Amino acid sequence: MGNNSSDFYPKISSRTIAALLALMALVIIQGSIFNWKPADDAYISFRYAANLVDGNGLVFNQGERVEGYTNFLWTILMALYGWVGLDIVLAGMWLSIICACTAVAITWMVARETARERDWPVWLVWIGPLLLACYPGWSYWAHSGMESPLFACLVMLFLFCGSRGPCSTKYFLLTALFGILAALTRWEAVILWPVIVIAQCFDGARPASKRYMRAGTLAVLLVIGFGSYFIGRMMYYGDVMSNTYYAKVGGALFSRVPRGLVYTGELAICWFMPLSIIPWLVRCKGRLSNILLAALGIYIFYVTWTGGDHFAWLRFYMPVLPIAAIMSTELVKCIAESSLLKNVPRVSQIIIPLAFLCLFVGASMRMDYISAQRHHDYVRWWKEVGQWSRNSFPSSYRLAVIPAGVIPYLSRNPILDLMGLTDREIAHFGEIDLSEAPGHQKSSTAVVLKRKPEIILGEALPFVYPPTVYDLLRRTNRKMLLKLYQMPEFQKLYDYKVVKIGTTYTAYWVLKGI
Repeated sequence: MGNNSSDFYPKISSRTIAALLALMALVIIQGSIFNWKPADDAYISFRYAANLVDGNGLVFNQGERVEGYTNFLWTILMALYGWVGLDIVLAGMWLSIICACTAVAITWMVARETARERDWPVWLVWIGPLLLACYPGWSYWAHSGMESPLFACLVMLFLFCGSRGPCSTKYFLLTALFGILAALTRWEAVILWPVIVIAQCFDGARPASKRYMRAGTLAVLLVIGFGSYFIGRMMYYGDVMSNTYYAKVGGALFSRVPRGLVYTGELAICWFMPLSIIPWLVRCKGRLSNILLAALGIYIFYVTWTGGDHFAWLRFYMPVLPIAAIMSTELVKCIAESSLLKNVPRVSQIIIPLAFLCLFVGASMRMDYISAQRHHDYVRWWKEVGQWSRNSFPSSYRLAVIPAGVIPYLSRNPILDLMGLTDREIAHFGEIDLSEAPGHQKSSTAVVLKRKPEIILGEALPFVYPPTVYDLLRRTNRKMLLKLYQMPEFQKLYDYKVVKIGTTYTAYWVLKGI
């Protein structure tokens, strides 16, 4: 290929644009059908952004510099929306929707280049974008108000631009830019940097000295760009890693990896990974194909090592789901070229990809829909609890909660995050319970008793009737809360209360004497 940009971006027909818009509309329509709204974790970033807009700094609680987020760029974008007077929650949801739709178009662009390397027929280029747009989890996280769709866009653009070997300086600079922006969105992007840096060393169109110089220059640009931010945040917060790292990464390797394998198993089942990777390896050829395979492999190893996630629909794998979708195209190609189908009528050849798509969507819905809907229902309930808290308690009262998103955002009260995501003491020195969900294994009853928050909402569970203490104990999911509620010292300090919010009841604890 030459350096002319038209080699990479031939004219796109109006039919192609219409088809891409239809796939984007499908992502939005799915969200409207299921009425997906921002996830609870999204409100953590929203609260940081709101405090920044209000002049309190990039903090969760005023006066407490704790880095309880891992999405700096996304949080700053939310603050920019707040500064111009837009609703942060609504703006965050729509920006994540736009990014998810953009990622579908980027997937098509990458699939088109992959098709040239692997000699796919034109119609196969659409398999990847179609799978991505039809995946229920893509629509779910598109409406989550979280940074995952933006991260997916930046990662794919970084890999795509980095695969352009003998091309202009423009692509080289774009590679560095997207690599830095991806790392500012989520730190995990750093583990993909070596893929592209090393790829610069295998550009046969350049002399060896220029290849190594290009790789070294790219590495320096990436390190300087991200390193400047990294040093700045260390000076501001005082920790080498974000507070969420200390809160989430705990326990022995033997306890994390099995959870990570189960989590990765969902990726393998829903996206037919073993069946798609094998033909990809057998027929693997071309620079972009190798880069996509390496990036996927590294990311699978990373997610498995960290223990996965407890949310529905593969949130941690969002940045590489476009790669999984493109690789699934190779499986569809193998099926279409199978000797069993050579004499099959053309109508049947159309039905087979549709059956593949139905199996893909059905498996995805079967595995995670109930979990996603349950979380959505809880967030809707926690919104009511957060608004009630704001109207019921003085703004100086500290609330102790486990759901650290929507309740703190709406209440605006100081918060004691019982899982330590936004609390330095619990994150660094909390007790680890390996039986809890990944990322929620640290807690500390000692911190609660020492700080004596005025209100303890705990999980803020909904009840259809006024719950007794024993009802609350039976419904409580966190062992830390069960232990806390039954401690004699706690019972001396707190009174048990029940409140009706709308048509639903919840229980909480109030510090005696206030």
